[in-house]
Amino acid sequence: MTQILKYIFITTALVCSSNLLNAGIDKTPHRGYDDLPLIDFTFDSDEAIKNCTVENGKIEIEDGKLVFSFFTDGRFSTPDLKGSRNSVYNPHLEERNTLFVVMNNLSSADKIKISFITEEDSVYDLKKSKVFDIPKSEKMKGVFFNISDNDYAKGRLRGLRFEPIIENEKKKSKLEGRIEIDRITFEQEDKIEPFAGNIVECVTKDGKVVIRGKIEKNLLKQYSNITIYKTSMAQGEDDISKMELLKEIALTQEFSIDDISLVGGEISLLSSQLLAVVKNSDNDFMKISPRFYIENWSDFGNNPYEFELPHIEVDVAMFGAKGDGFSDDTDAIQKAVDYVSQRGGGKVVLSGSDEKYGKRYIATNILLKSNVEFNIGKNAVLWQSQNETDYKYVPKYGHEGVIPGINWTHNMHVSNLPLVQASGAENIKITGPGKIRSLDIESLNPEYGDYRSNCDDRIHVIPIGIFRCRNVEVSNLDIVRTNNYHTAFYGCENVFIGNVKMHEVKCVSGDGMGIGMGTKNVKIERVFLESNDDGVVLWSSYDDPRGVLWWKSMPDNNNSISNVEVSHSYIHSGGGKAIAFIPWGTDNPDQSRQEIDNINVYDCDLQGGYSVGTWPDNPYFGRQPFDNGEIDDYSPVRKVRIYNNVYRSECSLYPITISDIITDCGIKSCDTIQNSDFKNNMSYWTGKNSKVIDNVCLIEEGGIVYQGVWLEKGEHTINVDCEGKGEIFVEKDVEKIPTDKLLKMTPATPMQDTNKQNIVVLKDISTFKPQSLSITFRVEDAGNFYIGAKSKSDGSKEVFRVGKIK
Repeated sequence: MTQILKYIFITTALVCSSNLLNAGIDKTPHRGYDDLPLIDFTFDSDEAIKNCTVENGKIEIEDGKLVFSFFTDGRFSTPDLKGSRNSVYNPHLEERNTLFVVMNNLSSADKIKISFITEEDSVYDLKKSKVFDIPKSEKMKGVFFNISDNDYAKGRLRGLRFEPIIENEKKKSKLEGRIEIDRITFEQEDKIEPFAGNIVECVTKDGKVVIRGKIEKNLLKQYSNITIYKTSMAQGEDDISKMELLKEIALTQEFSIDDISLVGGEISLLSSQLLAVVKNSDNDFMKISPRFYIENWSDFGNNPYEFELPHIEVDVAMFGAKGDGFSDDTDAIQKAVDYVSQRGGGKVVLSGSDEKYGKRYIATNILLKSNVEFNIGKNAVLWQSQNETDYKYVPKYGHEGVIPGINWTHNMHVSNLPLVQASGAENIKITGPGKIRSLDIESLNPEYGDYRSNCDDRIHVIPIGIFRCRNVEVSNLDIVRTNNYHTAFYGCENVFIGNVKMHEVKCVSGDGMGIGMGTKNVKIERVFLESNDDGVVLWSSYDDPRGVLWWKSMPDNNNSISNVEVSHSYIHSGGGKAIAFIPWGTDNPDQSRQEIDNINVYDCDLQGGYSVGTWPDNPYFGRQPFDNGEIDDYSPVRKVRIYNNVYRSECSLYPITISDIITDCGIKSCDTIQNSDFKNNMSYWTGKNSKVIDNVCLIEEGGIVYQGVWLEKGEHTINVDCEGKGEIFVEKDVEKIPTDKLLKMTPATPMQDTNKQNIVVLKDISTFKPQSLSITFRVEDAGNFYIGAKSKSDGSKEVFRVGKIK
């Protein structure tokens, strides 16, 4: 009975602890379960070392640090880590392959041997150990101990042993000094592996891909060929037998390949990863380098919203940023941004280093200002802080916040600020080639059986959140380990996103690029997304109740998502939609201010639950409580072009109807005219010199209004209410999908053919009183047709009035 009561008490305590953590109130220690001891590698209390084992030395806690004072052959071991709360300190070693230790070596040791035991092998021995250099220092330093090249680093970690090594000295029983450890975390870093050389260049010229590289001299007799393969992020393992062979040549120490076609298949190689190997066979090979990409991607497009900034450049180190992987650099980085902004603009640089792990700048929230480029340099990382005390607000842990009665209140929306944020600014850039990395601590709460089990120890923030900004560029960087959306551009204008790689997502809702709340003029060029949720999110919302923190709903604005182009990109959305139409604007009284329109997608590798898909039911309007069951609760979508892509999964926009869509993936325009009576203003219609007043479309001289619909072969009838001088027309859409896959297709404008060869019906109207007409016509071949009205251009300046085209 006592044991049962104790079990109930401990379980309750754990649940309460989790709730406090999710509320952002308490930084709960990593306690074990039942009778297991506290395990805490932040060393905040004496209890954290209570069950450690020490030989030839002693350990104690001083000012939140573990201090190991040791004699020759001294070493200490952790307790069994199986009891670590949420498995934070006994992670899977296949993934968490690196110990990041913040330490100070005040001893004569210049190396340290780190040994480990796992759930598969619980005996400390030489095979499960590795020796590392350790720096002597007078201050704390972050040191990475990567054990990924140890074949026994498999399964969950059960224990660690640390043994300082003093070389070239007789063994004596004397005090050698001390090592201070401030914290230990378990990180996922690049695996240590050998490479056969390096890739010097990969560019494309005159339609061909040019690859130059060098091979280590000692391998020239070991392998026979150099082989180039095409692959993608979807293939995580480097199994060359499953990759597409592009080229194979005889092995030479320096090589150049210049005859691989840029466009040799369904799409170009701009959206592909490439791998080069030296090989004898599929089972006998060595990679020349990590996977690589075509470098001169920007030669095949342009940034139409490009802008220049002043040439001021400052390094954040000038303002005290350390980039050491553990010091909070938020204030120093913000000072650099403010300094440059106050002087009219320029570049703020987070510089990297030549060290293997580069420089890591810890931050919580950086607010960008107008006319500032925020540059994360080569081998530099902007790393979201793991320490709650670094945040200047009380952050919420876990995936979901709570707003009663509101769906999907992710903490990255309602509780926590973006890592890189901008609001109301203009002319801002976020550039690489460095990385933005989210807090990605391994966590597994056994209380949950769903996605929440991984969230308890993570502060979910969006890496890049941009609100109401004009002229924005995000280019040439990686965004990794995100625990929710990767980027969001809400209420913005003139946005360019180029050569951004987003991968290694750590939680659900890993949407790639959120284009929402009236954002207009967006070009997304050569991006890579490997995730578990929607890719390019075209999100048309009106009065979303989740806008309570860093973004707000703007119901008085024009909330249409307009003029978006996506090209040369790899978008893998997992179970989501690679190109996602989210028309959640049905609560807007004026649907013409709530459209998704003028969307152009080409030369992309699209995959996921849907390559092209939709979520049409507005969760904040219509039937409540929301059950995702309404098939008519969506706002307008028009003028869409999706073609010359690879579609690796289904394409469907059911149940929404779209006017004027041309695709090569089977999605067609609506077969009836939408908003035929103009009660929803100009929604679904494209017009020039035209406007709607009191449900009547007024077309001024030289004006036009039309809608694209799909008509099957056969006889059709349209009914028109009109008044004045004009023409009613039905015109065959003559747009051709370009044979050059690198060229975009510009949506055609009807009535531009002077010979009118494509006109099916052209009905002259000249009446000075309202008239109802019924026009019957025949279509010989099914296809997309434009149906509309055009005013006369006879100098009379007569307004042509149309009340209905149905």
